Amino acid sequence: VFRLAALSHLAPVTDRYGYNSLVASPEFVVSDLMLDTTIQWQQPPARIHVRIPVGNQIFGLTLDTTSHSATLLSLDQQSVLQQGSYAAGDGQSVHLIASGFDQQIAVSINGQMPFPELPVEHAQPPDEPVEASAAPVGDHRPDPARAAGISLLIERQKRWALGISGASANVTRLNMYRDVFYTPGRRRNAVKSDYVIPENCYFVQGDNSPVSSDSRNWEKPVVPHAFLVGKPFLVHLPSKPAILQFAGREWRIRIPDWERIRYIH
Repeated sequence: VFRLAALSHLAPVTDRYGYNSLVASPEFVVSDLMLDTTIQWQQPPARIHVRIPVGNQIFGLTLDTTSHSATLLSLDQQSVLQQGSYAAGDGQSVHLIASGFDQQIAVSINGQMPFPELPVEHAQPPDEPVEASAAPVGDHRPDPARAAGISLLIERQKRWALGISGASANVTRLNMYRDVFYTPGRRRNAVKSDYVIPENCYFVQGDNSPVSSDSRNWEKPVVPHAFLVGKPFLVHLPSKPAILQFAGREWRIRIPDWERIRYIH
């Protein structure tokens, strides 16, 4: 069962970018995540619950849809950490964002924060980075024994969870965002030391950051403001894969992803 799960849908969130599938570099598990979801109902549920792991600690967020209150708890210590209220919105839905980025808990409900960000004191980073190369990439099939080991590891990890009690509801949107950062030993352009950025200068990072040549590996990492000659107005990448068929032949190509193309105001 574990082997089949590891070879199918069960896998950790990693730092691999889909458009870098041909780049020969290892994958590492990313634990800094953010939940962005919208929940709708006809009869409001009594509670909405979110489990938020940060480092080696687990926190719980509970929304009371009747009193429009939010409570943040330490599930390890069984103690209340923060409480606040939020706007009711349309009364039939809630837009919830919960983040564990940068070793702190941040929550937004219907566009407002019910309480300030909470730094997680004494939160330890995850254990040594776990290579996730057992996940299928392209036509590669991982070693079954290694895949089973990865799956067992995933089973033991502290996961995010979303739950509803007291009524039925529909999750109309559910996105998980990752905060990918680069440290020595991870990517070829990993950050190896701190940078001091002078006034009127910029630290530049390429959009395809795992393989970009940018401030992280330039001899002079900063770019003076005087060197900027224009302002970008359009985002057109990443593209998406497609198949072109003609005369009984097929070609794999990249085409614009119109849902991602946008103007910069």
